[in-house]
Amino acid sequence: MLKIRESKKKQGSFFSNLLTDYKSLIDPDKENILLDAVSLGMGNRIAYQKFSGFTWPLWLSEAEDFYSLNYRSTPDPLLLNSSFREWQSFTNFFSSEELQIDRIGMISGPGNSSWSLEFWYFSNGILYHPQKHLEHIKPERDYKTGGIRITGNLGNSHFKESIAGAKSDINEALVSYEINSGNADDLLFAVVRPYNSIAIGGVSSINFDPSGLFLKIDGKQVVAFEKKPDFIETGSGITGDADCYSRGFNGSVSCNYGMASMAMGFTLKKGANVLNLRIALDSSRSLSPYKFDYSKSFREFQNFSIMRMGEGLKMEVPDENFIKNFHQCKITLFNNNSGDFNTEKIEGFRNLYFFCYSMNRAGLEVEAEKLFNRMLDKFNYNIKSPEYIPVISASWLLNSFYECYIHKRDPEFLQGYFPVIRKIGDYIYKFSTSMHSVAQLPGNTHSNLYIREASESDFMIILSAMINVSYLSRCMGIFGDEVKYKNEADRIQSIIKNVIEKRRAISLENFSSFSSLVSLPDAVVSGYKEDDYNDFFSSFTDERNFPILERLSGIDLFSSALVLIHLISLKDHRFNHFSKKFFSLIDDYFILPEFIDPVLKRGVRGDGNMKIIAALILIIQRNRVFLDRPDRLELFTVPEAHWFKPGNRIKVDDALTRYGKISFLSEASDDEIKITFIGLPKFIPSDIMINLPFETSIIESDDFILKRKSGNSYIINGWPAVIRFPLNKKNNPAGTSIQH
Repeated sequence: MLKIRESKKKQGSFFSNLLTDYKSLIDPDKENILLDAVSLGMGNRIAYQKFSGFTWPLWLSEAEDFYSLNYRSTPDPLLLNSSFREWQSFTNFFSSEELQIDRIGMISGPGNSSWSLEFWYFSNGILYHPQKHLEHIKPERDYKTGGIRITGNLGNSHFKESIAGAKSDINEALVSYEINSGNADDLLFAVVRPYNSIAIGGVSSINFDPSGLFLKIDGKQVVAFEKKPDFIETGSGITGDADCYSRGFNGSVSCNYGMASMAMGFTLKKGANVLNLRIALDSSRSLSPYKFDYSKSFREFQNFSIMRMGEGLKMEVPDENFIKNFHQCKITLFNNNSGDFNTEKIEGFRNLYFFCYSMNRAGLEVEAEKLFNRMLDKFNYNIKSPEYIPVISASWLLNSFYECYIHKRDPEFLQGYFPVIRKIGDYIYKFSTSMHSVAQLPGNTHSNLYIREASESDFMIILSAMINVSYLSRCMGIFGDEVKYKNEADRIQSIIKNVIEKRRAISLENFSSFSSLVSLPDAVVSGYKEDDYNDFFSSFTDERNFPILERLSGIDLFSSALVLIHLISLKDHRFNHFSKKFFSLIDDYFILPEFIDPVLKRGVRGDGNMKIIAALILIIQRNRVFLDRPDRLELFTVPEAHWFKPGNRIKVDDALTRYGKISFLSEASDDEIKITFIGLPKFIPSDIMINLPFETSIIESDDFILKRKSGNSYIINGWPAVIRFPLNKKNNPAGTSIQH
């Protein structure tokens, strides 16, 4: 990750010691990224070799298993999680840190904690580790409540691991582990492990406090049990892994190698058994004694989650998978925490933009403004000496404010922020005007592009900032600034467009040559005729290139989601086919890895659960149903015929748009499709376009004017109470296949 307060002009000692002829080509701003990867990979490799008798986490257990389809040969010195780099994130919607839960129920965290918690089961002389039984385990995140459920079979026994949020004097997670034991005297172990989803080691001491039933890990009380274990076994780098066969009660362990482990054993009765425990969601604070009614607390969290899910945009569409994905995205937005918005890293400002973009469109404008203010307060820059990485961060910040403003359209809101926004705009402008070509940019902000090479996608972000601050200046009536910023935007746009056109003249085969055009959800480069741009876009987003595949890294889920958003905006007929390929990569656990292996369909690189992909998926689902363009409101942008079968309805409530909040209801019967608009928006759009997936007609009325019909699209002027489209046997969608 790139730090935003440093501008390294020279390569450090790490680069000077590299034995390669190409070290002069390495971007010096990537030194920390490379050093972190080398340190992590070497540390993991040494720990794996030194402590070979330990049981390893899923990501390493599968990678070393010759008989697993996920087996990976990793002969290189660096041992990194490139086989199961995927996990679900969990908060109680208030915590500043999160837990990460992998596919077999291993709980890591809070935050960057080095330890994790696993559940092992002993029956008939066999010790079952869930990471060895992946094929028998199913993880899910409840799309209505955000609760985590891991279910499966270990031996002849069925288990369910459930996780919910709670709050005492600190933020907490509640874990309930249920297992049906086949025999009396079977054993369940809650085991603290010296690893997490990316790293091995780092756990120096574990102590069990029998008076409060607390586990203190590296000095913090972070786990609390509801009942006392029957025995405790420990492990370390010296003694080896925890011996779950000894039946001792050793409540303390320390390890200078950072490989401390502790297994709390509980004797089971035949039949149903439950083990409950609490985990702190704040790594800087300890749990206190607190008695929870776990069943009641789980219900309270479910009710609270359902209440939160009722905030903002609500959509009802006759498609269960559509609704599941929409709700999962909202849960992910609500699960944002300080780890997503690190003000020392450029990724924190990029995340801010995509969260603000999505949250405002999801009707969560208050949350979006809070996030913006948090980042604005902590953003430091030298107005007299603009530097590259802080300028890109400033551009993300300014673009985030623009998204907040266009969904408020409140003069007082703009007036209150404009002095600081204008200052940031001038900071970006001062840097931008010194750049006369893309090649002049001193580097790039891509965390996985290590060469010292400029990227026009960064220039695209600056361009967007100049366009947006020009618009904001016009809204303030400061027309001199409006023209100044617009002229600079036009100049940058000309530079970028010239680069793109030169590449276009050579070849349209390589998506990466034109990826800057989809750096943002909205098209930034203008000046193309509509048909020409549609053909151009179709050429470099060929079906063979989708989902977007980055060589050596895998499927780029983030860029693929951006492409889908652009396909909707262009009303590209390929959207349905592309979206099916995209959503086939996502299951009920709703994990969104940054990069996915195209064969194994496993997360292999980058963020194991990239939340801004969820932000984009929410936009995909929203824009399919309605899209508020600057010049018109559009309903059913890419409609599906089955949405309009008799008896089906589409309902949208509290949809925040650039025109204000809108609500509407579409109802289909045997005779007609009736669209009812509920209430008035703050601003009436110039036009409303309604797109249907089949030929019909419109029943005209006094409260709107039909401007024109184009194919199956109807453009009207006004804000009608009701619009009706008659149906007959020929156009009734009951027998119509999906089409566009």
